Amino acid sequence: MNRRIEPKYIYRNICALILTLIASGSFFFVWYSFVFTHNQTGHLLGAGNLGMALGIYVLLYVFIGRSVKAFKIGVERKASIVAAQIVALGITDVLEQFLSLAITGEFRFFWMFAWRYLLLLIGQSVVLSVISVIMINIYRRKFPPLQLLEIYGDSDTDMYLDINSIPYKYHVKDRMHYSKGPFKGMFPDYDAILINDVPAEKRNDILKECFNQDKRVYFTPKISDILVKSSDNLNLIDTPVYLLRNNGVSVVRLFLKRAFDICASLLALIVLSPVFLITAIAIKKNDGGPVFFKQERCTLGGKRFMI
Repeated sequence: MNRRIEPKYIYRNICALILTLIASGSFFFVWYSFVFTHNQTGHLLGAGNLGMALGIYVLLYVFIGRSVKAFKIGVERKASIVAAQIVALGITDVLEQFLSLAITGEFRFFWMFAWRYLLLLIGQSVVLSVISVIMINIYRRKFPPLQLLEIYGDSDTDMYLDINSIPYKYHVKDRMHYSKGPFKGMFPDYDAILINDVPAEKRNDILKECFNQDKRVYFTPKISDILVKSSDNLNLIDTPVYLLRNNGVSVVRLFLKRAFDICASLLALIVLSPVFLITAIAIKKNDGGPVFFKQERCTLGGKRFMI
């Protein structure tokens, strides 16, 4: 197996480092400016306290950023990266609001921190969004799209057309029906293999061969694949055993998801409202609207509604 580190991974890590330095550096400037004039304990300007405040911010931003895929330069779309950066910065700055109160030990500083961190968030969002887009543009020029071989099943879904609609990332070079296997030694001219709706047994054979040839694989999941993702790995015997409880989503997870959806949406609406306004005006001037996209959806219980 070839374990060399690809240049695009190095570039992606460098981008993540630069974004982290800018986010944490701007926070440190705001924090230092505040404690310089409000050093209540007399120790807030010490190297240890300054390092602790900066270190906590870096850890929060990196952890949250990785969770929302804010550093996936060249992997996700530009809009997704920008949105993820704003979410990561928003959550980090809100948490830092309360951590700053705890460090200073003065709740009366709440509003003083609030407006500073709000301005910090706006500035960070603009700067890091612009830099992220520039990084993505450089990535797309530097690293060509992956050349794919699509192996499709009996139901030809023309998935290659959708894949080719992302020309900066993928290009389906050739297509082949799974019945033309075995595929031993057939993949040297391709960067990756796309498996599209192939029977499970044949798909497993292709996956093993891709592993032998050190080829990355993209495949469309079946229902069983989606279910297995939520299973638990049990160490009972010398053979891996997976447990699938099939209990659905717990009440706690539903509550946390709903709470996150509301908070993230509210934050995004506030931060992006100027962009939304400009976009709405542009749509009206260009084709007359409508500005809002509507589509019918179903709730968990099957009730239909419009979003």
